[in-house]
Amino acid sequence: MAEDDLRVKDKMRRRTSLIGEALVFLSYASIVAVMTWPAITLTSRTYGQRGDAMGTLWDMWWFKFAAANHIPANPVTWVSVPFGKTMAAYSRDLLSTSTLRGLSIATTETVAYNVFLLFAYFLAAAAMYFLVRRLTKSRPAAAIAGLIFAFSPYMLMQGKEHISLVTVAWLPVFFYLMIRAWQERSILFSILCAASFVLMALFNFHYGLIGGTMGAVFLLSVWLMGKPWKSPRATSTVVISVLVIIVGVAGLLVFAYVRRGAASIDLTGTYLYSARPWDYLLPHADAAVLGWTSRGFIFSHLHGGFLSESSLFLGYVPLGFAVFALVRIWRDRGRRRLEAKQIDADPLPARVAGVKPATRIPLALAVCGGICFLLSMPPTASILGVKVYLPSYLIHFFVPEVRAYARFGIGVLFSVAVLAAYGISMLLEKKWWSRWNKVLVTVVIGLLILVEFSIVPPFHSLSTGNVTDYYRWLKNVPGNPVVAVYPFFYTDDFQNYDYFFNQRHHEKRLVNGSDLETEAETIRQVSLDITNPATPGTLKTLGVRYVLAIPSLYREGNHVNYIDPVAFNPDKVAPGLKKVKEFKDGIVYEDVAPRAEVTSLFTAGAEQPIVHADGTAWHPSEGTMSVNIRSKLKATAVANVEFEAYAAGREGRIAFGMEGTGTVASRLQVWPRRFTLESVSIRPGDNILTIKADAPLAQVTEVPGATTVGASVMVSDIEVVSKP
Repeated sequence: MAEDDLRVKDKMRRRTSLIGEALVFLSYASIVAVMTWPAITLTSRTYGQRGDAMGTLWDMWWFKFAAANHIPANPVTWVSVPFGKTMAAYSRDLLSTSTLRGLSIATTETVAYNVFLLFAYFLAAAAMYFLVRRLTKSRPAAAIAGLIFAFSPYMLMQGKEHISLVTVAWLPVFFYLMIRAWQERSILFSILCAASFVLMALFNFHYGLIGGTMGAVFLLSVWLMGKPWKSPRATSTVVISVLVIIVGVAGLLVFAYVRRGAASIDLTGTYLYSARPWDYLLPHADAAVLGWTSRGFIFSHLHGGFLSESSLFLGYVPLGFAVFALVRIWRDRGRRRLEAKQIDADPLPARVAGVKPATRIPLALAVCGGICFLLSMPPTASILGVKVYLPSYLIHFFVPEVRAYARFGIGVLFSVAVLAAYGISMLLEKKWWSRWNKVLVTVVIGLLILVEFSIVPPFHSLSTGNVTDYYRWLKNVPGNPVVAVYPFFYTDDFQNYDYFFNQRHHEKRLVNGSDLETEAETIRQVSLDITNPATPGTLKTLGVRYVLAIPSLYREGNHVNYIDPVAFNPDKVAPGLKKVKEFKDGIVYEDVAPRAEVTSLFTAGAEQPIVHADGTAWHPSEGTMSVNIRSKLKATAVANVEFEAYAAGREGRIAFGMEGTGTVASRLQVWPRRFTLESVSIRPGDNILTIKADAPLAQVTEVPGATTVGASVMVSDIEVVSKP
C-alpha cells in the first residue's frame, strides 16, 4: 500500500512538473507574440525596421524568384546590371541564411522571416530555462533566466535589424553540454558540445567568436578554481600550461605589432560599434517606461549612430539578483572551505580537487561576464590621460571582418541572467515559502523585468506588401528593362536596401547595388548628378532604359553621398532623359541618350563623392587623384578636358596633366574655379589624367570608413568636350 502511495505521489509530482513547465513555455510564447508584434500575423508584416531587415527579405525573395525562373542565384544578375552582385555579404551566416532561404522557397519570404524570428526568440528562452533548471534545480529561477535572456533590449533591438543575431539559443545549449561534459567526464557530451559550437558559429559567426571565447574562459576558470597545483602530479602540467599561455599571449602581441600598419586594418568600425560602460547601466532610449530617464544622454552619446549596437541594458532587477548571488557565495566561502576539506577525503573520481564544482560554475560565469565586458569595449581608451589598449585592439588583427564588438554584450547578458537565477533560487530556497507564494514572487519579478526591458509601444512594424504607385506602374511595363533609381545611393545605405526590397514588387532589373571596389561602383560615383549632361550617356552604357527619380529622398540628406538636402528640380534634369510618367513622389524618365563613347572614372586617390545642395557632385582627395578617361572610339580624338575644383580648406596650388602632355599649374582657391586642359589627344582605351593639389587638409563629413576624412581638394565630374 505504501508503494502504491509513493507511485501515486510520484505520478502527481511529474504531472505538476509538466503543468508548471507548460505554463512557463506558454508564457514565453505569449511574450514572444507581444514583443515581436506583428510577426505573429505572418503574412504581410514583420517585426523590423527599414534597413538590414529589408535586405534580408530581398535576399530570401531573390532565391525563390531565381529558382522559379531558372536564373543562377549567385551572383545576382538583376542588380548592379550589367556587372552583377556577389551574395557573400548575405551568406556569411550559413545556416541562418540557408534556413531562411529554404523556408522562403517553401512559403513566402514574409512568412519564412516571421516563423524564423518567432522560433528564435522562443528557443532562446527555452534553452536558457533548461540550462538554469539543471544548474539551480529551481523552476522559478529558470523561468526568470529565460525571460532575461530572450527579451532583453539587445534581443529586441537586434531582432528588428539583424535576424541572425537572435539565434542565441545555441549559447545556453553549448554551455549546458560543456558543463555536463566537465561534470561527468563524458566523451559523448564533449562531442555534442563541439557539435553545438559548430552549429552556433554557422548560425552566426559573431557567436562562434563570442561562444568560443566564453567557453575557453569558463573552462580555464573552473580548472584554476580546482587548485590543480595541489594535486601531487599536477605541478608539471600547471607549469607547462602557464608557459603555453605566456608564450601564446606574447606571440599574439608580436603578431599585432607586426601588422599594426597593415593597410587592411581599419579600426574605425570597432570604435563606432563597440560598447561603452553606460550602455549596460542606462535604460534603453526606446524603453516604454524608463526611456525618458536616459534618452537625452544616450542620443547625445550615440557612438556609431546605430541604437541597436548600444542596446546592452542589463536591467536593475537582474543585476540586483546577480550581485546578491555573488555576495552570498562570497559570504559562504568559509562553509565552502569546510566542504572542500570533506571532499578531499573522498576517493576519485567521486570528487574533484579544490572548491566544490557547483560553486565554481557561477564564479566562472562571473569571470566570463567580466571578460566579455572588456572585449565589448573600444580598442583603446584614455584613463587619466594615459592611452590604454583593450582586448578588441588585439583581436581585430586576426578577425578584421568583425567590427561590432558591442555584440560581446550578449556574453555579459548571459552571465548576468544565470547569476540572477542563482540569486532568485537562493531567495526562494527557504522552506517557509509556499508554492503559491513562489509563483507570485516569480510573476512579480518577471513583470518588473519586462517593464525594464520593454521597448513597446511603439511596435517595430515593417510592411512587406505595400506598393507605391510608381513601382506598381513599373511592374506593368512590358519586357524586362533595366532601371536606375535616383538618388543613386551607396551600396550600404539603408535606403539602397529599400530599392532592393521593392524589386520584389516590380521585378525589373536594377543598376543600383554595386559592390564596393568594383568597376560598377566606380561608374556609380560619376553618375550621382542627374543634372550632369554626361550622366544619361553613362547610364546608357549600363543598359538603362528607365530612370526613376524619387524627390522626397533627395530632401532627406544625411546619406553617404547626398549629405545635404537637395532640392530636386525636374527642370534641371540632364538632356537625354525624357519624362514619361509623373506621380506624387516619383518621376519616371526614359533614357533616350546615345551610349557614351568617352567616360571619366575616378580610379585612385578620391574618396566617396559628395552631392551638394544644388545637385552637383564633388570628389574629395587628400592631394593626388587619378582619373581614367576611357574611350571606346575607334580612332584618336582631340578634345578639351574640363573640370571645376576648389580647396577644401585654405587655398593652395593645383597641377594637372595627362600622359604625353604638359602639366598645367595654377592657383587653387576656396571657391569653385574651372580648369581646362586644351587640345588633348584621347586615344582608344585608357587615358590617365592626374590631378595634384597642395592645399592644407580640411575635414569633409560623411564618407565611408570614417565619420570625417581629410581632403585637400574637391573636384567636379570631368567633362570631355570634343573639338571639331
